[in-house]
Amino acid sequence: MATNRLSTARLRALKPKERPYKLFDGGGLYLLVRSTGTLWQMAYRFGRKSKTLSLGPYPRVSLADARAKREHAKILLAENRDPIVIMGRNRPATVAGAASDSFEAVAREWHATKKAGWKESYADLVLNRLEQNLFPEIGHLNVGAIEPPTLLDALRKIEARGGRVPDGGVAGESKAASERAV
Repeated sequence: MATNRLSTARLRALKPKERPYKLFDGGGLYLLVRSTGTLWQMAYRFGRKSKTLSLGPYPRVSLADARAKREHAKILLAENRDPIVIMGRNRPATVAGAASDSFEAVAREWHATKKAGWKESYADLVLNRLEQNLFPEIGHLNVGAIEPPTLLDALRKIEARGGRVPDGGVAGESKAASERAV
């Protein structure tokens, strides 16, 4: 199937019609042109279902950016991962909803409820590990949208800089804080 069929000159000359229409670039990527605006989308199949991933409005998302997002989505599909889940849900909590849904907010709430049953030194240790290791990486993400690969990447960064990731340490605390949201 041919890809990269659209050009920036053709996109600049677009005019909305009475009814919405699609301009295909190839590889499932197309531009949906509507009277209310234009939107990059990618059609694909996952788990025997047809799905549509929205990549953003044109011109905010350029042709090159849309193609890069298409390629990223194709890599995820090759890994048997749904691009909507990975690309669409790992957004900051302020975009998806209230900041109280962020991993950091939920983890702090979990810590506050558990703190009473812990020694003060242990409570400080737990909060310090979360603040130093996980909040910078995934603290801003919506807690319900954090996929295991995202958490695993954050834990691997801790290991890469020489930190230990025991089951009962940061990994266990992140799991317990995430379960609080459910």
